[in-house]
Amino acid sequence: MIPPRIDHRRVLHCQIVTLLTWACGLALCGPNRYGELKRAVRGVSDKVLIQQLKELEADDVVKRTDYKEVPPRLDYALTPLGRSLAEALVPLCTWGSENMAEVSRIFAERDAWRNGKAS
Repeated sequence: MIPPRIDHRRVLHCQIVTLLTWACGLALCGPNRYGELKRAVRGVSDKVLIQQLKELEADDVVKRTDYKEVPPRLDYALTPLGRSLAEALVPLCTWGSENMAEVSRIFAERDAWRNGKAS
């Protein structure tokens, strides 16, 4: 069981946010530099974003290109497998955009209930 101090939405967010950002349009435009990803994926620490990119690379979803330059220049791009997964996730992104207000309302009600119950 996950300790109650962990925000489950944050855990889920950290696990899929990079790929969902790409799926919602960023990756379909081509390779992205780390800074572009960091700006697109707000609220995630550098450590977590780098960790997720490494995991996506290990799963052959993302290809990392190091140009061996100073200052360092890295690009991240979807592999063919990653592109097909991103395309499959587009309907999920659409659903999220269309239902954001309702989901936010539900989370707020649940948080209020939990805070009221803890008092």
